[in-house]
Amino acid sequence: MLNAYNFLEQPIAVGSIVSARFFNSSCASRRGPKRSALALLVVFVPSVVLTACGKQSGSVETPPTATMTAEVAQVVTPIFTVPPTETPTIPPTPTVPPTPEFIDGVPTSPEQAATVGLLMDEPGVYGVAVLGRDGRVIVSHNAHVPFVTASTYKLLVMADILRKVEAGELSLEQTFVLEGRLFDQGGGDMYFATSEAGEIATLQDLLFAAGAFSSNVAGLTMLTLTSPESLRETAELIGMNDTWLLSDPLTLPNWPPQPAPDATPEDVAQAQAYIEASAQLGPVNITTPFDMATYMLELSNNTLISPFVSEQIKGILEEQLIRDRIPYHLPDGYTAMEKPGNLEDVVNDVGFITLPNGEVRSLALLSLDVPDDDHATQVEQRLALIAVGLFDLPPYDDISGATPAA
Repeated sequence: MLNAYNFLEQPIAVGSIVSARFFNSSCASRRGPKRSALALLVVFVPSVVLTACGKQSGSVETPPTATMTAEVAQVVTPIFTVPPTETPTIPPTPTVPPTPEFIDGVPTSPEQAATVGLLMDEPGVYGVAVLGRDGRVIVSHNAHVPFVTASTYKLLVMADILRKVEAGELSLEQTFVLEGRLFDQGGGDMYFATSEAGEIATLQDLLFAAGAFSSNVAGLTMLTLTSPESLRETAELIGMNDTWLLSDPLTLPNWPPQPAPDATPEDVAQAQAYIEASAQLGPVNITTPFDMATYMLELSNNTLISPFVSEQIKGILEEQLIRDRIPYHLPDGYTAMEKPGNLEDVVNDVGFITLPNGEVRSLALLSLDVPDDDHATQVEQRLALIAVGLFDLPPYDDISGATPAA
């Protein structure tokens, strides 16, 4: 009779039917005939491990299966923690603040520096104002210090007379007598011959003679057609707030002049003394570099009083005879329209320059109490180059053969 172990050692066909009588060993149940009923056992897995009464046969072993717990995994598979990378602190790049366009109202342009450098040791008093087409101040040196106009006063007279023509008060075809006393008063003339005293000239002739040839007779004749009040009104319309013709400086509202950031007290005092001494001989025509540059700015923009007035004056200045200052050293590609003026120790020139790129710069170069007119003329030639950003200046030379301005 087979016991349970013998039974397990015998091969069992898959699907075999095993009788319950084979389990009559001590492991079989002795609880009665009901437990002896036929039992069916279907075995599907070839390697079956049967346990009888809690005991396992030693002939069949299941290979152990490795089970990795979390604790073992941490030992077997090391976890590498990447230490945090310290981000280097880069010091900020020093920021150089941009140079301000103005310091205390004075431009910081290279033109400004070159102008101050050129005039540093010059005797007399010089005033310079250079404006961009939009009115931007490029150079300001004694720009609001009063100077005598010399013949540049004729520009304001021309604007005033043409304003009257446009208003119908005067006509360009009107004729006027060239009075002999005016030839003597003006010290001769550069347009009308002395023999023409007593003859007549049209207003158009007077305007042309004054603007293109700096005729004193023409300028003085036109002064008889207007008044100081009308001239002052025209100056204010242009924006020339510190310009006064036929004036007594001691009666002016802004007298005595005060130093500005672009002027030294010494220059202001010298200009004041010069003008007050001139006033002892009669009425004085006073302006500033800034006012004259403003006139030329308006003229270049065709807004001097009106397009009519602007076009008339530009047409005259295009025929300018005296060109020994602003345009003298300008290279090809630069064009200038200007009006000079001279007295015994005064050298002036005002105008505007068109650069090759189309940019326009208006400028006024004034001086007073200069000991050498020829040298002052050369100084202003170089100031004109600086005004348009040309800093390679020629050496001073003898220009004694240049045409003098009236």
